Amino acid sequence: MFSLLDRAYLLARGRAVYGGDPASAAAFFKSRGVPCPAGDAIAEHMLHAASDPVTLGALLAGVQGNGAAGGGSPRVLPAGHGTVGAGKDGAAEKGPADAQELALVELEAGPGTTRSGTEGSQGVDAAGRGTVSDPGPGRSRSLELAVLFWRAGLDIARNPSLLLLHWAMALGMGIFTGCIFLNVGLDISGAQNRAGGLFFILAFFAFTSLTAVDLFMAERRLVMREIKGGMYHPVSYLVTKAALDGLLLRVIPAFLYAAPFYPMMGLQSDSTIVAVFLFVLATFSLVVGAFALAVTVGCTTAGKASLVMNVVLLISLLVGGFFVNVASIAAWIRWLHYASVFFYAYTALITNEVATLSLDFVVEGYAAVKNVRGVAFLNIIGVDAGDLTRNIIILDCLYAGLLLVAMLVLWLRLPTTASMARVSRR
Repeated sequence: MFSLLDRAYLLARGRAVYGGDPASAAAFFKSRGVPCPAGDAIAEHMLHAASDPVTLGALLAGVQGNGAAGGGSPRVLPAGHGTVGAGKDGAAEKGPADAQELALVELEAGPGTTRSGTEGSQGVDAAGRGTVSDPGPGRSRSLELAVLFWRAGLDIARNPSLLLLHWAMALGMGIFTGCIFLNVGLDISGAQNRAGGLFFILAFFAFTSLTAVDLFMAERRLVMREIKGGMYHPVSYLVTKAALDGLLLRVIPAFLYAAPFYPMMGLQSDSTIVAVFLFVLATFSLVVGAFALAVTVGCTTAGKASLVMNVVLLISLLVGGFFVNVASIAAWIRWLHYASVFFYAYTALITNEVATLSLDFVVEGYAAVKNVRGVAFLNIIGVDAGDLTRNIIILDCLYAGLLLVAMLVLWLRLPTTASMARVSRR
């Protein structure tokens, strides 16, 4: 795509680093002592070079030494926009080493400053002390979020395949499982089908959350470069990622799945019960999505992240209350169910659906038991009907907590711009 452009422009800190034919970019960067490594795309190399204060200083020094050039050569912006080397102290009158030092000093001073006057003197003094100012201190966090949302939206619009696959898969599986559990009754098989159908929904959305692993890993290298280059704050990136991933790949698919499944299965049509069902399902999907994001941020490869996700989800599923009666688990290991997102979501869904029903238990050869209260059935399978509200609140807290964990891990793994700049200066 880069090679199809008529002209390519690379800007950094208010200065034009390169402007010209994309085909000439590799030769230009090589001539400035910043060659593109074999196997790397020139477009990515240009961004990397502009994000690194040292290589950017070398590029700007080369521009100053050669003066403003036309055609495919880069040009420095006018003085009103932060001219590099303006006035008698311009880098054109200095050697290559002086020009590079000048470029680095003015780069740290920020756009709109020159070596002339008080600002320039302060920039030189700061450089002499080895300190680096944080780029863009007045930059609004809301502006970062707006730009990141806009860019992510464009990326989704250009590559909608995963989004459409999530939506189509959710709708298709909703119809398919609706056919499997079609019109469940109010007998023993109906109770069994309700429990099985609700648990399958949770398992489906838990394991489809693994797509978050590939999404983050695909852009991990670029994100690291941009954050190190001071383009945006790590938290701004994570907020954008969590919001778009949560809405487009977790909440909307949950609604699409429920649209055919709920009426086909014959679940209760009371508006309050339907609303609770949708809320719990969407919240569960958000929780596993946030967990996938936290694990992916903490792992270095997609394989490691997927392995951790699968093992944790399987253990959570095992002690979630469907495969085993929690009360029958040995006391020394029973505590695991408190860490299971399946436990809270499943007990909330089954309580919401069954608690107000009256079931008929008929076993051949035995006296029929009519109008068994749903609460009694829940007690038999080890579910406390009085914990519905508590379980929903815990799901909400899990979502918030996992997002905070993801932010903390990202903060630790992707240092802030100021710390990276100090490393570069050393």
